[in-house]
Amino acid sequence: NAFAQVLITGTSLAAWAAIKDKLPQAPAVVAGYSVGELSAFACAGVFSTDQAIALAAQRAALMDQAVSGLHTGLLAVSGISEGRVLAASAGLGLECAILVNPSQAVFAGTDEALSQATLALVAVGAVCKRLDVRVASHSSWMAQAAHAFSDVLCALPFAAPSCPIATNAHGVLSRQPAVLRQALSQQLASTVQWSSCMEALAERQVSCVLEIGAGSALARMWNERYPDIPAR
Repeated sequence: NAFAQVLITGTSLAAWAAIKDKLPQAPAVVAGYSVGELSAFACAGVFSTDQAIALAAQRAALMDQAVSGLHTGLLAVSGISEGRVLAASAGLGLECAILVNPSQAVFAGTDEALSQATLALVAVGAVCKRLDVRVASHSSWMAQAAHAFSDVLCALPFAAPSCPIATNAHGVLSRQPAVLRQALSQQLASTVQWSSCMEALAERQVSCVLEIGAGSALARMWNERYPDIPAR
């Protein structure tokens, strides 16, 4: 986690630096998925690339500290609704960490709870996959980390972004530095509203969507949902 968050942030920002001057126009809106919000904020000029990378290191350290000595993680579930997942795993303490669409989400919990939940969920028709993550991110397990990260962000000047940003914590667009600062720390301990973030981008009637950084999972999510607006 300590290395991954820094590498993801650095890779995304290096890719952005390589292409931004070649684009026909500046982005109309930006969004970042989980730690990707740091890159999105930097791309929109809220803070610098160096500051984003430093924040990624601090964010990762605080998240690791929040679950130090505990065994937690994330479970991707598809094929059934969030409500059915929580009903089938009642009593195990799972929390929705990332809401991708009405029938696809990621859930946080202890390793034992996630293992038990997998058995229960497969029995009701869900498709489950443990993610290679050892922290229960975007859940109440991260409350301590979110509070500490808020203190870090309060010490950092936030500029008004060059375009609206769809925030993970709320799933809506904002250009207000105070709102963005609060949302960036809040998302550590609350559900990433990625489904709403995609809706917010689509409502801006963008002509295309670019996924910046390693991989193409977010572009695939977008193309499945909005095939008339190309993403790559």
